[in-house]
Amino acid sequence: MRFQDIPGQKQTITQFKTMMANDQLPHAILLLGPRGNAKLATAIALANYIQCTDRGDDSCGQCRSCQKSHKYVHPDIHFSFPVVKKEGQKREDTTSQHFMPAFREFISEQPFDEIQSWIKKITNTTSIANINTKECNEIVKKLGMQSFEGDYKIQIIWMAEYLAKDSNRLLKLIEEPTDKTILILIAEKQEQILATILSRCQIFTLSKVNDEEMERYLDQLNLPASLNRKEIIQLANGDIDKANSLAFKQQSDRSSLLLNWMRIAWRSHPDDVFPFVNDLARSTKDEQIAFLEYGIHFFREFLVYVYTKDLHALRLSEAEKNTALKMIKTIDEEKAQKISEMLTESIHLINRNISGKILFSAKSFQLSRIMKGIEEKESITYK
Repeated sequence: MRFQDIPGQKQTITQFKTMMANDQLPHAILLLGPRGNAKLATAIALANYIQCTDRGDDSCGQCRSCQKSHKYVHPDIHFSFPVVKKEGQKREDTTSQHFMPAFREFISEQPFDEIQSWIKKITNTTSIANINTKECNEIVKKLGMQSFEGDYKIQIIWMAEYLAKDSNRLLKLIEEPTDKTILILIAEKQEQILATILSRCQIFTLSKVNDEEMERYLDQLNLPASLNRKEIIQLANGDIDKANSLAFKQQSDRSSLLLNWMRIAWRSHPDDVFPFVNDLARSTKDEQIAFLEYGIHFFREFLVYVYTKDLHALRLSEAEKNTALKMIKTIDEEKAQKISEMLTESIHLINRNISGKILFSAKSFQLSRIMKGIEEKESITYK
């Protein structure tokens, strides 16, 4: 994670860079703000920047330190976060270290900090998550040691509200830190943090991400043009995590619809085709075009996989990648290109106001012939 990856926090990031350049970075920092505004990502980017051995306006992303930081395995960047009882452990003995593999995976996939998603990932029970006494003792112990590689020792505490009264154990560390030790606390609710902690931290309040920054962020995700960005931005209201959920839900819904259409088309049974077509025809013209545009996006990415066999290169969700893996057994390069051409033609015909029922009925059977490799004897021309 680098500063350039953080949407909407330019002012705070500029402050950090200026302080770092002047050797004035506080040893105790509290990043405060509403959910989904990149607090955790900002803390990670700051830690990476501090440890970078070739930093400029941003961390270089190339040095040995950056390579470890970006994998969340730098020995001088420590993480603490709310956890529940680990299986096989007593609750009072369970610390963040027991959940580090899951946490690395979590922040790699969704670094824009939503605590409920994290808790859901690590438990199916009603267990209450917190940051316990042993965790606080471990923090004091780790930061009391010498650094392993970097000049600094950095402790990131995500969701500091979950410390409760145990945070008193950190007071001495915050008041009298060892040399080049930096604590970065992250919180959403200032009133739930002990006053004794607040008074010893320099508070940076991160704002909600404005609409312009949110749109720029969505553009960087390379999402299909068919997604309703305006609706996503309005509903997200500055929450990056929610914007991600909305964007990928739209994509997932259309992915399921496309896959269902292909299954129905393959069977080609009228009792399946016509109810599906009727439902699709009841959607608006814009929704039909968005669905077809999504299909073009999917098959464009599918062709990338056909050519490269590199799943990581695809701009698809994990579920879509799994669909692509299954589809490769029956859809080759030629068929994928024909389906893309059919979808493109369908958009053209919808824009010419052809009946949705007629169009999707005809295209369902055409899709079936393409997938089964049946040659078209003659093409149908719509005038």
